[in-house]
Amino acid sequence: MNILKALLSNVHRIGLRVLKTLFRMMNWIFTIGFIIFGLVLLVTPLNAGIIFIIVGIVISPHFIDFIEDKFNVTVAASSQMIIALLGIVTAIVSFNYEDPLLVGLLIQNAWIESENQGDQFQAYIERAEMKKKKKTFLAMREERLAELQTLYDNGQDQSLIIQGMPYVKFDNQIAQWVENAKKRLKKERIKRALNIVPELIKAEQYGEAYQLASSLNAPELQALVAESKQALDKEVANLRALYMKGNYDALINTELSHIETDCRVKRLVNDAKKAKALQKINQLMKAHQYEKTIAFVKQSEYAHHPDFQKLIKKAQGELNQATEKKILASLKKLSSKQIKANLREYTELVRLFPDNKKYQDKLKYYKKALAKQRKLPSLLITAKEYEDKWPFTVSKGELECMPPGIVTFNVNDNIYALNDLASFLASARGYKNLEEIRNPSVDLSLFKEKGLKLCEQPRR
Repeated sequence: MNILKALLSNVHRIGLRVLKTLFRMMNWIFTIGFIIFGLVLLVTPLNAGIIFIIVGIVISPHFIDFIEDKFNVTVAASSQMIIALLGIVTAIVSFNYEDPLLVGLLIQNAWIESENQGDQFQAYIERAEMKKKKKTFLAMREERLAELQTLYDNGQDQSLIIQGMPYVKFDNQIAQWVENAKKRLKKERIKRALNIVPELIKAEQYGEAYQLASSLNAPELQALVAESKQALDKEVANLRALYMKGNYDALINTELSHIETDCRVKRLVNDAKKAKALQKINQLMKAHQYEKTIAFVKQSEYAHHPDFQKLIKKAQGELNQATEKKILASLKKLSSKQIKANLREYTELVRLFPDNKKYQDKLKYYKKALAKQRKLPSLLITAKEYEDKWPFTVSKGELECMPPGIVTFNVNDNIYALNDLASFLASARGYKNLEEIRNPSVDLSLFKEKGLKLCEQPRR
């Protein structure tokens, strides 16, 4: 009997613990749900979002634990439910003060996928902004009307239009004033244009005359529009004739201030400058003056234009070929024993044509020949000879030295830089890195000294 009681007691205790854990998990689910829903509402014009966030924080397990520890009270589950329900009720009540259209749109956006949801929501936002502006205007309507009427009566049409435009949808009187101000302003501009445009035509300022007359779109200015347009077209036709004849200098040097605002004139002038530059480039290319061609293109205002970049490449290619012919002609006059001269010429050829294997092989050949010519007597050294003082992983090699003290180690024609001077010249002379065959635990000083002593011997 006692065993049964103990068993029931344990089951009861475990059940309570499970229920408490389940309730805490449900508590967290509601907490996260309230907070997320509140954050979603915060990015909308609805004000209920903050209510859901506050409720989510208040019913959270951490907040309940804090209240119980701080004030030594127990917050029952029913109290948490009441708080949650009160929050929901408060949010629902707050919805009554929101625009029903907005609430409907938000619900639709949350549950229904539609192509024009964004447009509908944007339209609502714009209407909401308009309502705010209207509310602000109505609060100070009489004061604003008095200010705008003063501007209207004083003929300050431009100021009236600027200040009145935000309110034309709210007040018919303001809309009428703005409309009348626009008409008066246009009438005044037409009157001025009727006086100014003939003077501009007389002064041959056709471009400015045409722009001013055509911009007002007034019947009384149509004759002046036609007259200025005809004169402008004639000037453009004369410029086009110069371009077609190849008289680029004449076109570029023509006084164009009276018609330069016309886009056709700007295009013709730009085309003439480009054609003139191309003409100069072709002349230089025909004269085989490739270096001058490249310099001219680089200094041109069209240097970065794709067509001109192609011309640079073409000129550089022609220059390289011309230089190649000269070098090859020079090489034919040299014997293979003139090592330095051959080396100089093949170095230039490799610079001009870095991918040419034939020139690369010739350059390597003459580099080795020069090294061999300068090389002093070498010294064969072996691992057997130096035993534990041997600093290399190979069994033997030759110490070599070239003035003014370039010490190298030759292993089956693989030359390694042994001292600092040789390492400095390694990339230029093709020396290999000594670390590939070195035992780092043994010092190199002895072999560097032996190598330098070779430079003190007479040449072969």
